[in-house]
Amino acid sequence: MIFGASEDKDVTGMFNAIKSHLNRVIGTKAVHPRAMKPKLIVEKAIRLGIPAETAIHVEDALARALELAASGGELVLSAGSMFVTAEVKTALGKTNYEFQITD
Repeated sequence: MIFGASEDKDVTGMFNAIKSHLNRVIGTKAVHPRAMKPKLIVEKAIRLGIPAETAIHVEDALARALELAASGGELVLSAGSMFVTAEVKTALGKTNYEFQITD
């Protein structure tokens, strides 16, 4: 999962709600003044036993997530901030991958 959130969000609560469905979190941040630092996101994930790593830029997070998913045939999820998901969508449009956006 590619994940970024604003500093005032309950990231631990979000992770608790979905951790049983996650193989890995890639903490990143959108270009937004209230974005939480990726290092803090990863620390929260690791405290809950979720493997995690950082990617400073959303495009880097997407590249890493696609690399991991391709090797295991898994899905890539972008969650947390809509600003991050918007940047993922833009970055994905620059690749050759097909994608589906769900509401």
